[in-house]
This record gives sequence, C-alpha cells and structure tokens, in this order.
Amino acid sequence: MVDHPTLAVAHDGVLYAAWLRMSPLDASRSQALFLARSSDGGVTWSEAQLVAEGNLLAPQILVAGPDQVHLLWQEAAGYGVWHSYTQDRGATWSLPMRVRGFSRLGGRAAVASDGLGIVYLVAAQSDANGRPQLLAATFESDTDQWRLEEPYLLPHSFESASDAWVALEPLMGNLDLVLQAEAVSEDGEQPSWALWHLQRAVPPREAMPTPPPELLATPVPQATPTPAPTPIARTTINIEAPPPGEGAVEVGIFTVPILSIGGVLAVALLVIGVLIARNARRR
Repeated sequence: MVDHPTLAVAHDGVLYAAWLRMSPLDASRSQALFLARSSDGGVTWSEAQLVAEGNLLAPQILVAGPDQVHLLWQEAAGYGVWHSYTQDRGATWSLPMRVRGFSRLGGRAAVASDGLGIVYLVAAQSDANGRPQLLAATFESDTDQWRLEEPYLLPHSFESASDAWVALEPLMGNLDLVLQAEAVSEDGEQPSWALWHLQRAVPPREAMPTPPPELLATPVPQATPTPAPTPIARTTINIEAPPPGEGAVEVGIFTVPILSIGGVLAVALLVIGVLIARNARRR
C-alpha cells in the first residue's frame, strides 16, 4: 500500500515521483520512502529507489535549476526535516541529511526555489517558552549547505502554529507564506484556527536574458532557366542536278533522264508534222 505521492517535472522534461510505502498493519504509519524517474513522459519508469526507512511524512520534490532536483521529507515524530538532492538528472543522489535546526516542528514544512539553485525552507516551531515562531533556512548550490536564519517570533495573539505553504516570486523578491495557526481575534474572542498570510523580502533574482530567436535557414527559390528551343528538322532540297546514271544522259550542261528524252523526240516529230501539213496546203 502506498500513500502521499508527489510529482515534479524538471527543465529537461524528466519526471520525478516519490511516495511512501505504508504499513499493512497500520495505514497511518509509513515504512519507507521511494523515488523513481521517467525520461519518456511517464511511458516507462526507473526501478523504485529506496531513499529512507521509518515512519515518515510529507515528501516533497522541488526542481531548483537545470539538472538540480531536491527531495525533502519529515519524520513523523517531531517533524524533523531531511534532505537529499541530485545534480545529474537523478543518476546519483546525495546522502540524506537532517536540516539543522528543523526539529520539534509544529507541522508540515514548506519549500520553494528561485529556479537558479537557491532553495528556501520555512516551518513553524515553538520556542523554549512555548511561543510559536517561524524558522527559515536557505540552501545554496555553491556551498551545498543550509544556512539557518534567526527565528521570527510570531505576535502575541498567536498561540500555536502547524502547517506552512510558501510561494516565491523571484523577480520581485517576495516570499509569500500561508500559515495554519491558532490565534486570538482582535475582539478578544477564544482562540481559533485560521489561515494567515505573511510576506518577507528576499534577494530578487536577475531576469534571465531572453535568448535570440533561432534563425531558420530557408532555401531561396532559384530562377528556373528557360529551355532553349529545340531545332526542328527541316527538309532540304538539293537544287543541283543528280549525277548522271543509267537512267539519264547529259545534253550540254543539262542532265536529262532517259524517259524525258523520249518525250522530247515525240514533241519534235509532232511539230515537224504540223509544219509539213501547212506547206502542203499553200501549194
């Protein structure tokens, strides 16, 4: 039986999922924390990796920058916060470490990041006199350490506090917190539980430069050359007389076919006959 799943997607699209395996004898108690990742959009997942054992609470996955993912969880007894992180897309994880100062908490801790490696952790805790206060710590990837800040003591109207939720506006430098707390109202009525909003300033993150638009090389259409006209074969006529052969004879500068000679002789004989006939009539 599993419970308390959490999911996050990294900058490169890798999915990270964590969950608690619950006790089969007591569904309110967990036995271990597991982690898995998927690099193909959830189609396939890596083998479940055992992160920690024991009665644990509230696992949270946070993407804090390119290739940097943080996993935080709490102990059921005392709500102490533990932390592990990766900087190589989940291939290896740091040894789980307890966040110093975050013990004997009133409830769920909250975490947020500026996206460039800085992580903010906030939780409610009671001081030595039993008054509620806020704890805050900052994790910087350059040092790989949590830096604990001075606790912030809540106003006297607050009698206790439990769960916290936090959101960060990195460009504006605003860290907003919603806290579940028991407080006395302004009219002095009995304390009651409500959600309270608090805000504090943090160093603003510089705006990341916008990358120039990607230039796509598009081929320019080239002018298609007009094909040259295809020459049409023309019939040539040889105006020269054909060479003499068996079917022709040469008469002066002319070459006359034999069949043509017969025609000429017939015409000549006809003309001679006509002339003889005319002379005979005159006599």
